Amino acid sequence: MNEKDNRWAETIIGYCNRIDDYLNRFDDDKEIYMSDSLYKDACALVIIPIVNLQIIFR
Repeated sequence: MNEKDNRWAETIIGYCNRIDDYLNRFDDDKEIYMSDSLYKDACALVIIPIVNLQIIFR
């Protein structure tokens, strides 16, 4: 992998780790997710940059 690919992968992994932290905080409970707008917003606000990185780096 070149430097650009390494940076891209590390950034994506960092965002995925943040989502994993959110899931652990709320016990990966779908009912909590569906009823807690803060939980949904936190996940969405991490997914958006992942999508943007796909556009920028590819």
